[in-house]
Formats: sequence, C-alpha cells, structure tokens
Amino acid sequence: KKLSMSKQNELNQLVDTLIKLGLQKPTNVNDQWCQYSDMYSLLERIRKIESELKLKLSNRDGKNRSSAIQTFIDWAKENGCEFDGVRISEFSGYELGLEATRDFAKDETFIKIPKKVILYNNPESIYPIIMLLKDLPMFNNLSNTLLALLLIIEKFQTKSFWKPYLDILPEKYSTVMYFTPQEMQELKGTSAFLPALNQCRIIARQYGFLKTYMQSKRNTQTILKTVLTYDIYRWAVSTVMTRQNVIPVDLDNDKKLDDTANPLSVLIPLWDMANHMNGTITTGYNEETQFVESSTLSEFKKGHQIFIYYGNRSNADF
Repeated sequence: KKLSMSKQNELNQLVDTLIKLGLQKPTNVNDQWCQYSDMYSLLERIRKIESELKLKLSNRDGKNRSSAIQTFIDWAKENGCEFDGVRISEFSGYELGLEATRDFAKDETFIKIPKKVILYNNPESIYPIIMLLKDLPMFNNLSNTLLALLLIIEKFQTKSFWKPYLDILPEKYSTVMYFTPQEMQELKGTSAFLPALNQCRIIARQYGFLKTYMQSKRNTQTILKTVLTYDIYRWAVSTVMTRQNVIPVDLDNDKKLDDTANPLSVLIPLWDMANHMNGTITTGYNEETQFVESSTLSEFKKGHQIFIYYGNRSNADF
C-alpha cells in the first residue's frame, strides 16, 4: 500500500525534523532527556503514518512463535544442523529456549550449525547494499547496521532461504528502542540511563538518514524503499543487537582473521535460541568441518533448559 501525497509529504517533514533534532548535541542530562522526549513524540507520529502501509513483521496470522517451531526445525535438519537430544520449548520467563531431551554431561557437544545457514554480510549479499549506500559512507563501516538492512531485505523478499528462521524470530523486543518515556524514566539514576538515551537517538537518526536517502533514489529499484519504516528498522536493529554473535573467522575463505581485523558479526539460527547463564564461552567455529559447534557449560538433565554463555555483559546490556 502507498501513502497519499499529503501523508507522504507530512512524513517527509517529520523525518526531516527528526534528523535535525538528532544532530543536536545536548550539553547536560536535562537537555538530553528533552531531546529524547521530543524525538519520541516525533517517532510516534511517524509510526502512526507508516502504519498505514500495512507492513507485517509476522507471517504467523496472530499465532505465537511456537506455531513456527516445527517448520523451522524441519528447515534446520534439511540444511545440516545437528542437534540430537535438543528441542525448542517454551520456558516461563524466557519465552523460547533449548530443552535437553536426554542427559548431557559437562563439555559435551550439543549443537552443530553449518556455515550455509549462518546469516552474515557475505560479499554477494551485502554488495548491492553497499553500492546503494555509496553516497552515505557513514554506514559502510557499520557492520551491524549493514546486517540489519540485510535482515530486512531477507524478511520481505518473496523467496528467502532463511524464511523459516525469520518467521520464528520475535516480532518485538525489550530493547530501549521499544521503551516508553515512563519506562525510560525508571532507568534514571542508573549507569544505563545515558547510554539508553544515546542509543535511541542514534537509531532514530540512522532511520531518518536512511529513510530520506531511500526516498531520494527515485530511479533505484530496492525493496528497502518500500519497506523501511521505523518499526521495521528498530526490529531489525534489535534482532542484531540481541541475537548476534561474533566469529573471528573469514567465512568466505574459512580462515582465521588476524588480530587487527574486526570479528565477523553473524546470526546463527537455532543456536541463538539458547538463553544466557554465567560461565565461559563454549562455542567456536570449526574451520575444518565448517560448523559452529557448542558444548555444554555444565551437566544438563533431561527436561531442563540448556543455557550458553553470551560473553561479558553488564546489567545495562541485558
């Protein structure tokens, strides 16, 4: 669905105001809070207009994520994922997680994910996005942003290899981009408050730049022109923020990156269904077999949830 001319003009003006506001640099906490509040109000108006586009993040027809499990599991098995003794289940307080269907000893490999199902910025997929954004060089070195844009393209293109994975992802997250001002105020007095305000400003500003830029590319055919809304962008960014893993490997050539190179940000289907507990990192990439392999942090009895360690995270990160 397209917006009317008047609605499109109104949206363009709101996005322009959002960008200008996001470029301001507050000098104190009160000014930063006022900036956040003003940007939140603008985004609510933007979201209301963009909702008329009727773009859906879910293909589950109102059903919960559990309804997508079997199709996803079938896809994972067909494409070489190995997870005998493990299934996806619902857990109170966690939504979905990985359940042991047999006893596992400590340090036992419980899941192997082949390279072919890992979603990452491979040259073939990411080159069109880089070329599209060549006049916005600020985005070319932001690997997480590029991965988020790739995620949007895969989500909305007609035939995506990753469709069963994309269909099981949450429709919304608990990241600060989803907070109301009342929820954000609860962070006041904590170390998470200012980073949260800054995160919201950066993501809103990125959306504004991308939205304006896409609208200016009148002769360019890209799905991003028609599906890039604030709701969809914050969903994609939140997916990457909460589910990404970093691999110190060049997946295109299956060799370790040197110490000066940035590790590769990736999304690892099925493995990323595991929830966090404190411990040590027990996941790695096997260059010989071309699988991500993960072993158990401790003993896990049949029927219990299998956790993994995400790495060092502060309370603010969670």
